[in-house]
Amino acid sequence: KKSPDRFRWSPPTVPDDGAFDITEEILDDDHDTDLDVAYHQAYSTSRLSPKNRKSSFHWGATFAHCGGRTISRRGAAIALLCVVALVAVIAGGVAGSKSKQQASVSTPPSTATPPSTATDSSSSSSQPVSAFSLMPTITSLGISSPEVFQDSNSPQYKALLWMTQNEAVASRPAYKNTQIVLNLYGLLTLYYNNIQPGNAKQFIQGTATSTKSSGSSQYNTYDQNLLDDFRSITDNSEIQTTTVEQPVDDTHLWLSPNAHHCTWTGVECFGVGELEGQIKSLNLTMRGLVGSILDDVPRAMHSLILLDLGNNRLTGPIPDSVGVITNATMVVLDGNLLNGPIPASFGNLAKLQALYLHENMLTGSIPAEVGRLKSLSALSLYKNNLEGMIPLSIGNMSTLSLLYLEENAFSGTIPHTIGSLTNLRDFRISNNNIAGTIPPEVGFLKRLEMLYLDNNLLDGPIPSSIGNVSSLQQLQLYKNGLSGTIPETIQFLTNLQLLYADNNKLSGPLPESMGALVRLQSIYLCYNQLNGTLPTSIGTLTNLTSARFNHNHLGGPLPAELGSLQKLQLLFLDKNDFTGSVPTELGKLRRLEQFRLDGNKLQGSMPASVCSLRYGDLDELFADCSSQTSFACNTPSCCTKCV
Repeated sequence: KKSPDRFRWSPPTVPDDGAFDITEEILDDDHDTDLDVAYHQAYSTSRLSPKNRKSSFHWGATFAHCGGRTISRRGAAIALLCVVALVAVIAGGVAGSKSKQQASVSTPPSTATPPSTATDSSSSSSQPVSAFSLMPTITSLGISSPEVFQDSNSPQYKALLWMTQNEAVASRPAYKNTQIVLNLYGLLTLYYNNIQPGNAKQFIQGTATSTKSSGSSQYNTYDQNLLDDFRSITDNSEIQTTTVEQPVDDTHLWLSPNAHHCTWTGVECFGVGELEGQIKSLNLTMRGLVGSILDDVPRAMHSLILLDLGNNRLTGPIPDSVGVITNATMVVLDGNLLNGPIPASFGNLAKLQALYLHENMLTGSIPAEVGRLKSLSALSLYKNNLEGMIPLSIGNMSTLSLLYLEENAFSGTIPHTIGSLTNLRDFRISNNNIAGTIPPEVGFLKRLEMLYLDNNLLDGPIPSSIGNVSSLQQLQLYKNGLSGTIPETIQFLTNLQLLYADNNKLSGPLPESMGALVRLQSIYLCYNQLNGTLPTSIGTLTNLTSARFNHNHLGGPLPAELGSLQKLQLLFLDKNDFTGSVPTELGKLRRLEQFRLDGNKLQGSMPASVCSLRYGDLDELFADCSSQTSFACNTPSCCTKCV
């Protein structure tokens, strides 16, 4: 795992093996063993001296007497009686052995409870806690209901039965108090409830998944650098996933009577201290878990600091009992099939620093109780079916650094309390139904680096206060109904690398001050109502790799300063009102791959310097070079499309 001051937790690198099948039959070999013991005792006793034989009656001695060499009539009668007695003794021993073993399977654990009283959960006695005495404690503490132990197929019954049949394990001195034994009960309950039959191998070995992006994505590079301390989130790039099976380590077997549960893979316990021996973290990510998360599991392991059941196939609701793990600093349940609401009991986890519930099927709204999580740094809820308004109480989480709410059905407005999240670095609320204006309070988010508000119903202007967020690196506003002009204060976003504000209703000229955005790599302002000219200051944006100004009302001549953008790979200026000729300086754009000029009012012909780019990387060159236009591509192989 990473060091404690980092939020990203990796899957365990040490897998495990071994499984216990609760349906395993009791074989007749066990009875044969009883017979072997009986014959051994008979044979051993037959070697006793005559003196010892007279001192007490031994059925083995009688058997030896019957084996004498000379048998009289009286001896024959005695021999017959001896044989009958021997058969009766052996039959009784076998019957007793069978009844004992049948009782161990058919008798519920509750009937096997010895007279001793169950130890209180707070006990720190050095005396081991008997598994037989645990059920009253389990039920009295509300960990499990008494009814579940009446069903021999329930995971709770199987868990306690395992502990009963392996009482030597639970009776070790290492199990110092009831809470430690309850931890074991919780692990066993999870195992029997969430392991799919026939899928024990994946649970035992686990899988390690590495993701590698293929293709070019404007989003991925920044995400990986920025989120190094946190669990990475998905983006719009294509992901290739490689699954690698880990080797089996026999020293970390689940359900092994030879291994303390603190050594089981994915389980980590506290060392010396008040909570010594209790479970500290449970990390079972990518273990093929199925079924629901039982309320019993968090209740039995309330000492947990980390709970990671992410990237499995868990279903059903998140249990309310998750609110009892009040020491938890990180809860990871992402990448499952969980449904139902987010439990309000999460608000009890005052020490929680990271909550990952993304990529599930959760419904309902964000409970207002999350506002009580004053230590939370990361809240990830993206790709669910959540709805309703973002609660005002979200502004109480002053330590929040990452807030991922995209791809849900949230409505209402962006709460003005967002301005209280002065530690926020990454805010994403894309692909929802958020309406209203962008609150000017975003200007208080001085540490914000990522702001994704795209694909919503926002309207009104881009607030001028955006210029106060000088740390901003990515600003995504596309596919909304934003109007008004691009504020002059944008010049203060000197760390901006990506600006996507296309598909809105922005109007007015491009500010000359945008030339201050010297770190800008990608700018999309297409499909708006912008007018005026393309400012000459654009030539200072030498880190640009893609620029789209198409489908606006921009006019005037194309600035020769465009030739300074030598990292440019994509330049779309089509569907505007540009006039004049194409500057020869554009021939310096040696990395250009796509260049669109069609739908303008240009004159003359395509410069030879631009046409020469077709011998390099330029694969697409659109222009108004048809016979009906006043512009021409004199070289037939120059323009790839004449409109």
